[in-house]
Amino acid sequence: DELITDLAPIDLIIQRAGRLRRHTRNQEGDRIEGTDQRGQAVLHIFSPDPVEEPDKDWYANFFKTAQFIYENHGQLWLTAKLLKQAGKFQMPDDARTLIEGVYGEGAQANIPDNLLQHAWDAEGNNKANISIARLNALKLTAGYADNVANRWWDEAITPTRLGEETTTLYLAKRENGQLTPWRDEPNFTWSYSSVSIRTYWVSKEVATPEYSLDEIESFKEQLPAKGKFGVLVILKETEEEIWQGQALNEAGKIVTVLYTPTSGLEVKQ
Repeated sequence: DELITDLAPIDLIIQRAGRLRRHTRNQEGDRIEGTDQRGQAVLHIFSPDPVEEPDKDWYANFFKTAQFIYENHGQLWLTAKLLKQAGKFQMPDDARTLIEGVYGEGAQANIPDNLLQHAWDAEGNNKANISIARLNALKLTAGYADNVANRWWDEAITPTRLGEETTTLYLAKRENGQLTPWRDEPNFTWSYSSVSIRTYWVSKEVATPEYSLDEIESFKEQLPAKGKFGVLVILKETEEEIWQGQALNEAGKIVTVLYTPTSGLEVKQ
C-alpha cells in the first residue's frame, strides 16, 4: 500500500517502485477491478539532502553501513538530486530520462568534486570484478582439455557471485559413540545438515579431545566432494537443546560454534 526506501541507485529505486500498489484495491485493501481507490500513491525516499556542494562523507554519514554496498556516492547524489527536482516519475515514460540522468556521460560530469573519489573507486572496483568474472567463466567452446582457457581445477574454488568469501559448515554429532550427520533425512542428508557462513568466522576444522584431525579428515570422505570445500564441525549437547563445537576462524584462532534448533547457528570468538 505504501513504500519507504533508503536512497539507492536509480535503477533499484525504479525496481522498488514497481512493488508499490501493483494491484488495484479499494480503501479496505480488497482486490477490485478498475481504478484504485486508495488515493495518490507515494514513494518515500529516506535520503540526505542533495546539496550543491556535499562533503566527501555526504552519503557515508547518513548510511554508515550502506556506504559499502553502494560505493558510487556520486551516482547516488545524482539520483537524489534528479528525484528531488522532478518530484515524481511515471514508468515507462520517464525511464530513459531517469537512467540517462544518472548513468549518462553528461550526467557523470555533474558529480560534485568531493564525491569524485568515491566514483573513481567504484568504477575501479567494478572493472576489477569484471576481470574476475571473465577469469572464472567456463569457456564452453574451448572444451574440457584446454587448461589454459579454462582455469577450473579440482582443488580450485570458483565463486558463483562476487562478495565476501563464504564457507559451508557441515554439522555432525556423536550418537552412540559414532559420528552422524546433524539431520537424519532419507535424502540429501548433508544438505539438511549444512549451513553457509562467512569464512571470516569459520575457516578450518580443529582437533577435539575425542577426534584428531586425521579422524576428522577420514570422516569427511562421506561429505559432498569429500569435504574439500567445507568445514566439519562436531557438536556435543552441553545443555538441553544447546549443542556446541569448535573450529578455527580465518585468523587461525579457535572459536566456539553454538547451535540450537530454535535460534540456529552462533559463533563466539
